[in-house]
Amino acid sequence: AGTCNNGVCVSSGVGCVSVCTSGAKQCSGTSGYQTCGDYNSDSCTEWGTATACSSGEICSSGECVIGVTSCGVLLDQANKKYVLTQDITASPSSPTCLQITASDIILDGNNKKITGPGTVGVRSVSSSFNGITIENLAIESSFTVGINLLGCNNNIIQKNKITGSDLGISFLSDSGCSNNQIIDNEVTDSLQAGISLTNADSNTIEKNILKDNRGFGIILTNSKNNNFKDNYVCVNSIILSFNDFLCDSGSASNSYTGNTFTDEVSCTISRSTNPAICP
Repeated sequence: AGTCNNGVCVSSGVGCVSVCTSGAKQCSGTSGYQTCGDYNSDSCTEWGTATACSSGEICSSGECVIGVTSCGVLLDQANKKYVLTQDITASPSSPTCLQITASDIILDGNNKKITGPGTVGVRSVSSSFNGITIENLAIESSFTVGINLLGCNNNIIQKNKITGSDLGISFLSDSGCSNNQIIDNEVTDSLQAGISLTNADSNTIEKNILKDNRGFGIILTNSKNNNFKDNYVCVNSIILSFNDFLCDSGSASNSYTGNTFTDEVSCTISRSTNPAICP
């Protein structure tokens, strides 16, 4: 014989059974969340009462976020997380699909996609906006730039897939771009370059796949002391010549380790630390 405790069958003689990990959160419907804890002082955990999300927010993966359902939306609330809840498409009235107009914002693509044609898939509009994370997003079909950050400090661009843009990922700031992380992205079929960095120093570019771009894999303009590690930069060509890395004279003192590529232009990449050549 036994009893039921929080939906779990408990054998006789057992006081209680924890049903969740203390501090964990789960959605309660679409407009609130529950937090796990010991609310009845029996030494076992259970889900607490629901806490409502603020007006204009929904619950996703146990946290209150702002849902994005269309292009033309301004991401303008600092310290908030925005989540795509469906695939969205740029239009003549919103050629820049999503514009970031505040710092410390997370944009989670939720493995949904932004489709062009358009001007920019996601763009920060000022160098004063920093601490931005863009992740888990697919950007497809003829944008001038897939992801374009004018605010270039302490940002994270990770786990995105971009195809068919002129530039895949572009960092550009007159005041400089530093302490950014571009990690685990895949950029293909770009007309000019997979990644373009201008006035960008002391950034980490790691574990990206940049292949089959019709221009260069990576373009560096006046960009120094960056760390390029374990990137696959292959089959990027201009008129049948492989051009995986392009550096101007102001792009010195960059570190290259464990990258796979075929050719580079004026980047002085050592084959001893980057021995793999594209198959």
